Amino acid sequence: MEVLSNIFFEEPDGEIYYDILNSQGKEWLIGSKDIRTAFEIYQPTAIKGKILKSFFPCICRFPFVYSRLHIKKKKLKLQPEIEHILQRTFGNDVSISCFGGTPCVHQKAVIQIYRNLKILGYCKVARSQDVGYLFDKECENLNYLREKSVDSIPEVLFRCDLDDLKLFCQSSVKDKSGQTIDRMTEKHWLFLANLYNKTRTVIKFEETDYYALLKRVKKNAVVLKETDLEIVQRACELISKKYNNSTVEFGFYHGDFTPWNTVIENGKIKVFDFEYAKRTYPPYLDAVHYLLQKNFFVDGLNDANQIYSSLKESSIWKKFDDRRSLEMVIMYLLEIINLYLSRTSEESLDEKSRQKIRIEILEKAVTEYANLSR
Repeated sequence: MEVLSNIFFEEPDGEIYYDILNSQGKEWLIGSKDIRTAFEIYQPTAIKGKILKSFFPCICRFPFVYSRLHIKKKKLKLQPEIEHILQRTFGNDVSISCFGGTPCVHQKAVIQIYRNLKILGYCKVARSQDVGYLFDKECENLNYLREKSVDSIPEVLFRCDLDDLKLFCQSSVKDKSGQTIDRMTEKHWLFLANLYNKTRTVIKFEETDYYALLKRVKKNAVVLKETDLEIVQRACELISKKYNNSTVEFGFYHGDFTPWNTVIENGKIKVFDFEYAKRTYPPYLDAVHYLLQKNFFVDGLNDANQIYSSLKESSIWKKFDDRRSLEMVIMYLLEIINLYLSRTSEESLDEKSRQKIRIEILEKAVTEYANLSR
């Protein structure tokens, strides 16, 4: 609620919002105007959340359901400074819904701005200097992708600070007709292929973002217990041995390519949330991220053997041979393991459990890759 309290304040003559809080501590404030459009900010992965999104617009007129659904009805207003800058960008007659963000060290709120049935844009809000830096990088990367003629991505509208609040606003690439799909389709693969083809560059490995990642993960992994550290070090050595002192052709990496950061409209995929992007990474690591996040958050898998089997049955292994597929998995896991190594002290028990599973999968992939090389 801390981030949301920087955006809204309670006021008797304010707009009506429905306050939804789930079991993971995630919070949404859903506007009451054009409520089906308002609910587009709410992207649940659990079946209960999907049922709520489908049926609440029909039953919200009956107050007795609120307590049973753990929903509160509030009257709120936007903080004047935020309201002014949004009205300056989108006009006066707009409505708001808001997601308070995933509780973590990089927590940020996301404001959805809409008018009637049309979503106009999204504004991210945070207090952290680190998140402000991520906003700056996302601005740079979106502008870079537009220069490279990558379509189906947002346009930067503004990036500014209001005292200690960091704001980043972008246009919407989706509307109410958009469909979120949990599976990796050929449209997802075509987007990633287009992303790579339009951004690929020939470069010395030691000059790439991925080489910088390997240096960071070697440094950060020292906090791991000895057996896990050995697994990560072995993976780093394997990748370094293949790529050191070579010239590579790497391209753009989205960094959080997931079902909830993609939408399909009129048969075309649209993609957003580029804050963790990198410019010189191996191609198609985003596909591994998509499938692994689906395993965790959509399928609810929490067993390394199950997830590893799922990966080997996925479209990755259908498109690439065993060696290339395993290499993609290893290189992706080093990236995501490093990301959470930098957050260890502030992550939830669930995230620490997922980190353990990632390292177990990494061990399996490294062992299998080494056996192929014999």
